[in-house]
Amino acid sequence: AFTEGLNAKQSDGEFSNTIDEACQMIYDASRFGGDAGAWKAMMDKVANQDGFIAALDQSGGSTPKALKLYGVEETEYSGEVEMFTKIHEMRSRIASNPKFEGSRVLGAILFEQTLDRLIEGMPSARYLWEQKGIVPFLKIDKG
Repeated sequence: AFTEGLNAKQSDGEFSNTIDEACQMIYDASRFGGDAGAWKAMMDKVANQDGFIAALDQSGGSTPKALKLYGVEETEYSGEVEMFTKIHEMRSRIASNPKFEGSRVLGAILFEQTLDRLIEGMPSARYLWEQKGIVPFLKIDKG
């Protein structure tokens, strides 16, 4: 996350180095594994196609409410690990649905943990782009 590691007590140099590291990490992740062709195609899609960006970025604070609205009660999971597993099941169900596809959905904002998980056996971001034509965006805050 972008602000992770920043501290009011850091010197300007330490603060600057932390920002530099965060920017580089996010920049590297945004390059889709160094695949310049995929990156260019994603940028072209966002710049030139009509559609919307789906927010699939529930994190710790918003996940219980999202699950409740989805019909999953807090009694159906115990702790963060199970909660994030349930929300990933919901996201996977949305992403793999035939109606959720790139002709209308330009992109999807993903929570950091989503990138570490699979959808139909593929890394989430790769699945969205390669199978659905949907540009993955990484949410860079923790809230």
